[in-house]
Parts: sequence; structure tokens; C-alpha cells
Amino acid sequence: MSAARTTKVAVGIIAASTAVGAVAGIATAAVVVAATGSPQWIADREVLAAAGTMGAACGAVLGPLAAFGFLRRVPSGNCSLRQR
Repeated sequence: MSAARTTKVAVGIIAASTAVGAVAGIATAAVVVAATGSPQWIADREVLAAAGTMGAACGAVLGPLAAFGFLRRVPSGNCSLRQR
């Protein structure tokens, strides 16, 4: 695999895992707020922004580690860059 293609795959994985991490952080914050019985916090944008930021940071770090570490034998380049 060429360096340009590897870079494209890595950037795509980082972008996707960052977005998924942000959504997961916001969803987790919503579940925690609902479980604690404080629904007024769900409307607080600062809580959701903090949860999204933390989720995005975790996703940006853990996503590529999982993709390139645990899933080494999965052809992620073929999966993400396949021309249809």
C-alpha cells in the first residue's frame, strides 16, 4: 500500500472515529442525565458540549488504535476506499 493511500485511510479512520466518539459521548451524557433524574441538564449546552468534546477526544485516540492494532488483518483500505 502506498504512503498516500495509507494517509488517506488513516485520516478517514481518525475523522470517522472522532465523529462517532462525539455522538457516543453525547448519548452517554443523555443516558446518565436521564438515569439520575435531572432532565433540566439535558438542555444545558455546556454539558452536551463537554460530553461531545470528551467523546471526540477518546474516539480520535482509541479509534485508530483499534483499527490499526486490533484489526490489523482487516483490509480497512479496501473497505473505505473501494470505488463502486
